[in-house]
This record gives sequence, C-alpha cells and structure tokens, in this order.
Amino acid sequence: MREPRTTALVTELAAIVAATAVLLAPGTSSAQPGAVEEQSQPSVDTPRVLFVATDGMSEQALLEALALRAPKHPRVGLQSKTQVTTPEQWVYINVDASGSNGVLLTLILEDGRAFDRTIEPGEVQELPRATAVGIANLLAAIEEQRVVADRHEIAPPQPLPIAESEPEPEPEVQHLPEPEPEPEPAPEPVASESKPPPAKQAAVDWGPILLGGVAVGIGPPTIESPFLGGGGTLRVDVRWGRGGLLGVGAGAMGLSRSRLALVRYRIGVLGGYNLRAKRFELSTAAGVFVEPWQLRGGSELAVFQGDNEEELPNFSLGVNVRVEPGLRIQTKRGAVRLFAWGELAAVGVIDEGLRAVELSISESDSGFRVGGIEAAFGLGIGLWLPGRPR
Repeated sequence: MREPRTTALVTELAAIVAATAVLLAPGTSSAQPGAVEEQSQPSVDTPRVLFVATDGMSEQALLEALALRAPKHPRVGLQSKTQVTTPEQWVYINVDASGSNGVLLTLILEDGRAFDRTIEPGEVQELPRATAVGIANLLAAIEEQRVVADRHEIAPPQPLPIAESEPEPEPEVQHLPEPEPEPEPAPEPVASESKPPPAKQAAVDWGPILLGGVAVGIGPPTIESPFLGGGGTLRVDVRWGRGGLLGVGAGAMGLSRSRLALVRYRIGVLGGYNLRAKRFELSTAAGVFVEPWQLRGGSELAVFQGDNEEELPNFSLGVNVRVEPGLRIQTKRGAVRLFAWGELAAVGVIDEGLRAVELSISESDSGFRVGGIEAAFGLGIGLWLPGRPR
C-alpha cells in the first residue's frame, strides 16, 4: 500500500528540481504547476519593489502567489495605478500568458539587465503559482549571481508608477486584501477639474454683556477729587463677517458726597472690530452717547443756570473710544466672554456749545463735575450666541 505513495513523492521532488534547473538556464523553463506549489524559496537579503504587469493571467492571483513565495519583496500591480516613492532597487516583471507556447517571463532590473524565461503551459488555475515560483527562484539566483543577463541596457516598455520622494523616503508597500476569486482591476481614476465648493461665510454672533467699572476726570474743571463715581452697563453686541462689531447699551453711574448725589444715565451706540485668535479676543470700538443726569440734595432736584442765566439742560453729549481684551470660552451652545475694558471719553453739557461744568447746590457743598475728558475702566462678562450663517 505504501509503494504508490512513495513513487508519487519521488516524482514530485524530481519535477521541483527540474523546474529550478531550467529557470537558472537562459531562455526556457519547464516548471510543472502542481510540482512546485510547496517549494521553499531561497532567502534574499536585499528587497526589491516588484512592478508586475500581466497579459492573459490574473494580476491579483499572481500578486497573491508572490506574497507567499517572495514575501520580502514589496509588490505593486501596474493595473492598480498605485504610486510608489522612488525605491533604491526594483524589478519590472512582465508575464505574457496569452499564447499557447507557455508563459513568457521577462525581468528587467533598475540597472538595465534583462532576464528572459519560458514556463511550459499547464493547467490554467496552476499557472499563477508556477509563475510565482519561477520568479522567486530567478530573483534568488540573480541576487546570488548564479545567472547572467540575456540582455543589457533595457528599459521597461511602460512607465513605472514611481513618485518623486522627499529626503530619506520609505517606499510605499501595497497591502493586499484577503484573497478573492478573480477580482476585476480597479478603473483608472479620471482627473476632475471641478472647482471646490465656495466656503460658507462666517455666522452672525450676538449676545448680552454686563460691565462694571469706575471713572475719573482728566484735566479741568478741577474739583476736590478726580473720582467721578462707579456704575454698570448692560449692552448687546452683534458680530458678523470677519469681525465687524456693533453694540447698543444703557447704564448708570453715581457719586455721593455729603448730602448730595450725582446720578448720570448713559444711552449709547458703538461700532468697531472684534479680533479672534483661538481663545483670545480683542474688541476695539468708537461710539457716541447721551447722558441725562440729576444732582439731588435730600429730596430736592437741583436746577442749574448757565453763563447766560438760562436753565441748563439736564443731559450731556459725548464720544468715546474703547478697548476690550479678554477670553472666549467655547461651550456647546455658544461662548462665554470674560474681559477687561478701558475707555476714554469727551463729554460736554449744552451751554452755548458743549462744555464741562461744576455742580453744587450751595457754596458749602462739595462740587461735582460733568463733562470734560474722562477715563473709565473695569471688567465685563457676557455671552456669544451663534446666529444663522450668511
């Protein structure tokens, strides 16, 4: 019972030896597909990128067979159009199985040497494996200098997908998918000249803010103290486009001395620019405002006369410039604003023009100033709420 099995094994080993011997000889190969499937391949120290082109044979099947029999060599199928950064060593492999006289095998190295071999025809399903064995054996023989080239100074018949590399590149290796039955080659991508879609313009942001601070007078009129009082403002800001800023607000500021109290109300509008850089933002703006004011002594509301002995209006007009550096903390529904602010304003009471005035109910009372050059500073907190894109 063991004699037929032993005879078959001897026949298979003889076929493997014959295939290797013929591959090492120039011009022909008589490898039998079934006899070389399990042959172990010689080790090759220097890997080469294998550019594989096939005719009459499945490129994918040959690449999968080479992955088992020449695993150290990266493999690139020319039908896949995969780009590879410039390799130091490569081999162009052309496999022509379209004729009836066997598989015509051509290997062209990067230095122009060419090796031609022929693998005798066999069963169609065994050809990729037999061809892969022949390629692996021939590569090992070339590396070990056991064969000589059939031709010299030969260039590949078609351009290779080699891309320019940056300093010290690493060759790209195609990672083959799991074996599939006869997959069709991917179609060549068609270059598209379509223009990129236009970028969506920035959204409109808006939000309320609350400010608190103090003010001091600069220059005349000179009174007991330059401190003008403290107060707060509620303002609504709108930001659009690349940073345009518009704000409308109302607030009040008061100062009490002895039995007198000066209360100033402000309604104003400002416009400027809001700069954003990651979490930092900086708002700069200029505005105009009107300030109704009241000076009270006890329960009485004082009335003042100007230089022409006519009653002064209880309001003033002004212009200001502001700067507000701060942080913007992003949340799921918007952003929280935390910032400091500083302001320089010019204020005047209408009295034959705009001028600063000193107010008091009697000569014994401490005076208050309204108007002139004023500086204010403080802190603010607010929100940025997203609006709709423009």
